[in-house]
Amino acid sequence: MVSFLRSLSTSRTLRRLCRTLQPHLLNPGDLIDISDRALASVNVGGRITRLIYRKSDGRRVSFPPNTRGFLYFHHVPQTPLTTGQIRFRITSENDPFNFHLGKDLTMDVNRHFPWTIPLSTISKPSFAPLKDLLLQEGLVDDASFNIFPAKSRKVSRSLHYLEQPFIVDLSHVSTPIPVVTPHAMGVVRIFKLLVDHRNQESYSPYRGRLLLRFERSTLPEHARNTILVIRVIKVLEPITLSRPDYDMHVPLPIEGRLLEKSLKGLDSRVEGKRLLTINVDSPTLRNCWQDLRLLVGAEKLEKDINA
Repeated sequence: MVSFLRSLSTSRTLRRLCRTLQPHLLNPGDLIDISDRALASVNVGGRITRLIYRKSDGRRVSFPPNTRGFLYFHHVPQTPLTTGQIRFRITSENDPFNFHLGKDLTMDVNRHFPWTIPLSTISKPSFAPLKDLLLQEGLVDDASFNIFPAKSRKVSRSLHYLEQPFIVDLSHVSTPIPVVTPHAMGVVRIFKLLVDHRNQESYSPYRGRLLLRFERSTLPEHARNTILVIRVIKVLEPITLSRPDYDMHVPLPIEGRLLEKSLKGLDSRVEGKRLLTINVDSPTLRNCWQDLRLLVGAEKLEKDINA
């Protein structure tokens, strides 16, 4: 019986063939079905690669029902090759001609983040079959992998450019977000993003998850320096108060608007609120923001090259 089940599992794996990662070269035989699988084995060039599925909050679960479609390489032309990633395009039928009508598998019900295998993950030995296929098809080059250290941390949700969206859970004290540019790697730590500092106490008054992005400030008073602000793109989970009687001293995050913070002064007569800003040029820039300079520098280099 055990031998039969093992043979059945091997047979299914052999049917999950990945022969190309280029949508225009796909044929019906490249469709794979990994529905409801906790660990999906795929045959890539005669070698096995195992795929897993995580929700946007990091929980590992089985692939959703009806996860049938094609693996393919996704890269936005205006961004560095290091932003490239493998995605899974779900289609209603096995005809690659209808590839463009499908939807990418996502990590949450709100479809804000696609399921991906980034180059940082593909650079690891366990994904060698996919790496070799990418190189063989000329979709990436060796330099695209060389930036990732042999024992690099997981960077599946990394920032590659300044205005790239990212998720923050307000109940977490710190959220580390890896930064990957064509020439360097680092980590931005979203540390105590919205914190009330009154009465010699520091605490986060809000709970919830936000989709955010960094932006350059366009205010005239910020023109002489590189000042970043943070925009709330979407409220992913309703914001609640950690203390029922909170007086909104730290302004509530509002979808579509920039984050604000209250002045730290203890003088209750000070009512002014101000934007949460990050002066990237400042010599006293907090350590948690230091690697934002990598994104600003990569943006400037790209503009200089295209000038």
